[in-house]
Amino acid sequence: MRDFFALLGESPRPWLDPEALKAKYHQLTAERHPDVAGASVDFADINRAYQTLADPAARLRHLLDLESAGAISRLQPVPEEIAVFFGPVAQASQAVETIMKRYAGAASPLAKALLSTERYRAQERLEQVIAELQEKQTALLSRVREVDELWDTDRASALRRVPELWQALGYTAKWLGTLRESLFQMASQ
Repeated sequence: MRDFFALLGESPRPWLDPEALKAKYHQLTAERHPDVAGASVDFADINRAYQTLADPAARLRHLLDLESAGAISRLQPVPEEIAVFFGPVAQASQAVETIMKRYAGAASPLAKALLSTERYRAQERLEQVIAELQEKQTALLSRVREVDELWDTDRASALRRVPELWQALGYTAKWLGTLRESLFQMASQ
């Protein structure tokens, strides 16, 4: 397995400063671009490394792969703090899908106008769930920073907390992407 931390000149750890990482990535891509004579590192690997390390969930997954073989296979059930979002995410998504189908099937402008209140409520609920997920994601990122503070002094303890954070961040990122796409589709129609 390729160590993306080493490829970008970073120490393997849970938290990386996004701006510093981006600056390092830009520097490396300028130095090692295929058009530059003597570039020795596969340019695609630099891109993959940056994409992995820039995403907190992907970075934690990569860190687990490097630091603790088998940690991912020992994952516990979905934490309750994340499980509580399954229902609201599913309900908001289904409400949007239902109203979008009805709106698309409306035969006249009047029929579409009659759906506007229902559509507004679905959009409002969708925005509320997105805001709640963003709040949860912010809290999870704060916990990643806390784990990072332990990294140099008590790595074993910090490493025990990484799988749950990886799992929780993965769910929130996926749901946020899906719900934002639904919001975009509503605005486009």
